[in-house]
Amino acid sequence: MTSKFGFGSTFYFTMVAKVIGDHELIDEVEPENNKELKEFIENNNFKILLVDDKEVNLMVFEEMLLNLNCEVVTAYDGKQAIEASKK
Repeated sequence: MTSKFGFGSTFYFTMVAKVIGDHELIDEVEPENNKELKEFIENNNFKILLVDDKEVNLMVFEEMLLNLNCEVVTAYDGKQAIEASKK
């Protein structure tokens, strides 16, 4: 993670994934087309802390998560996120 006051933070991770052909892309990757993944998310009552300093990003992702029956808590910065995580 890197962070610079007034500019934001960058989080990154490494993930191992299999290479797929173009014909597999829609059926295997996009959650709206993956019935098992969608059902798993919808049936597990995930509580998500969503943090972004851009209101439009929060609105878009919050709506997506709410449509999957997730409980969503939003925060605009790290300080709000820390406070929200304590509740």
